[in-house]
Amino acid sequence: MANGQCAGSKIITRTWTLVDACGNAAAPQTQTITVTDNIAPTFTTAATNIVVQCNGSGNTDELQAWLNSNGGAIASDNCSNVTWTNNFNAISNNCSAAVTVIFTATDACNNSSTSSATFTIHDTVAPTFTALRILKYSNGDCTFDASVALNGDVIMRLTTVRLIYKLYLLIV
Repeated sequence: MANGQCAGSKIITRTWTLVDACGNAAAPQTQTITVTDNIAPTFTTAATNIVVQCNGSGNTDELQAWLNSNGGAIASDNCSNVTWTNNFNAISNNCSAAVTVIFTATDACNNSSTSSATFTIHDTVAPTFTALRILKYSNGDCTFDASVALNGDVIMRLTTVRLIYKLYLLIV
């Protein structure tokens, strides 16, 4: 018996001879039995989707842990150990990103099975103010400029004393 090309594969060679009661023998015959592993690994647990709260930094720790655990998938093979790969490439660094990953379990004879799942970054936390400044503003031409520089510029110009007075009352 010899090992085949991969774990779980064998080549068995037997030589058969026939002899009758009078001592007559037939020419020996060789039988070759090749045992090949052609059964792919099986999943006892498929990969599972996961949704994580956005941390503003791409959630790399959560993503890497999920990838390292093969999305929670568990597979085994009837002849050899299983090796894992996946097709993950990249995920955008924002708070509404999702990526579907295919996890592949492969045995020593290159038989494989796949399970896919989706990693989703979700943002459900509303923004909060850290501090508001109360401003009192007046000048000679009765204009007011309130600029916001977080996501572009918003400029309000109030040209009447009446609107400035209402704004003043709201702020104070």
